[in-house]
Amino acid sequence: MDSEGKKSDPRSLGGIRRPWCGNRRGVSLIAAVFVILILSFLGWVLAGTSIIAERESVRELFSARAHYAAAGAGEVMVVLIDRGQVSGDGTAVVEIGSGRVAVSREEESPGFWRVAAVATCGNAGAPERARRRLEVTFQK
Repeated sequence: MDSEGKKSDPRSLGGIRRPWCGNRRGVSLIAAVFVILILSFLGWVLAGTSIIAERESVRELFSARAHYAAAGAGEVMVVLIDRGQVSGDGTAVVEIGSGRVAVSREEESPGFWRVAAVATCGNAGAPERARRRLEVTFQK
């Protein structure tokens, strides 16, 4: 009741009648469910993005490890050939942790050598496995 003793309309606000404000029971429940659905979707998207970023990071790590393993093995073979500690064609294979390095040497012509190093890093069959190949041709 208002100050004049008349019954007040629950839809009126300050004497202005607003018919669109009728019975609003349940609107807050629908809004809460809608907000929860939106937040769930955003969480799902962010989790997927995080997983993809983590896998890409692992791939980059294995790629760098394979690159440096191949470069190091190639440099060692070049030094061994240059010092005369290795002669003739051949291949050496070394297992390193979860990776493998294969270095082959070949005398293309007298005094000219080709060294190829192939390194793999990561578990066999894993999508994060990386393989790098480096070749060097030099004159002794």
